[in-house]
Amino acid sequence: VCHKYQDRCPDGDVYTWWQQPPMLRNEEVLRHLTSLKRKGLVRPDAQAVVLFDQAFSHDMRSLQALRRNALWLMEVPYDEMGVCQRSLRSAIAKGTVARKAKDICSRAKGVFSVGGFGF
Repeated sequence: VCHKYQDRCPDGDVYTWWQQPPMLRNEEVLRHLTSLKRKGLVRPDAQAVVLFDQAFSHDMRSLQALRRNALWLMEVPYDEMGVCQRSLRSAIAKGTVARKAKDICSRAKGVFSVGGFGF
């Protein structure tokens, strides 16, 4: 069962997510974690590891706003295009995916920026 992170946020060493506006925004999550830490509900050395998809302008705007607070930043390229295209061809052949779904692999290759944040 899923719950809002604001209602059930366990103590931990590392918190990770990627934003999904409008319901989940990086700045809001970091503010919430900061509040929990101040109340002693999250350990003092906890770190947030946030993923920013370079293909999304809202992620890049968030990264620019948060960059100065990052403990570390790195880029992680990924390429799952071959696997995606093979799976898509197989699904089309089996009739489980419509031919018009060819753009489904458009996000199978790219770069994530990943940042570690104290809060």
